[in-house]
Amino acid sequence: MADVETLTKDELKARMGTDRRWTLRVLDPSERHLAKDPGNVPWPEDCLIVAAFDDQDVLVGRMALIAIAHIEGTWVAPEYRGTTLPLRMIQRMESEIRKLGRTHVFAYIPKEDTKLLEYAEKIGYQEFPCKVYVKEL
Repeated sequence: MADVETLTKDELKARMGTDRRWTLRVLDPSERHLAKDPGNVPWPEDCLIVAAFDDQDVLVGRMALIAIAHIEGTWVAPEYRGTTLPLRMIQRMESEIRKLGRTHVFAYIPKEDTKLLEYAEKIGYQEFPCKVYVKEL
């Protein structure tokens, strides 16, 4: 991210009250091209894009809410562990995810689970180069 300006709550409130040189709106699916991703990554059909436009209707900011496909809740009965069942399940899940038009899938794995981390890397998963943050709303 470029330079980030840090403001106190009072400074932010003051600025929000006087710096209204933009309009925020949710883009209609037919307008998604207006918020083109710099890396040319296509927006998923089910995403929500909030865009900011200046008084000349020029895009000056955008943010997208994307439902991230991630594999969750994997369980295999003890007597089937060590077989090809887990791999076959993953392959089928990935196939179904592709059918949904997704190009990537996430797998959240605890750092302590070295065995699962090694397995994920063995079948082509790569560590994502960022930290994940969460905020309760």
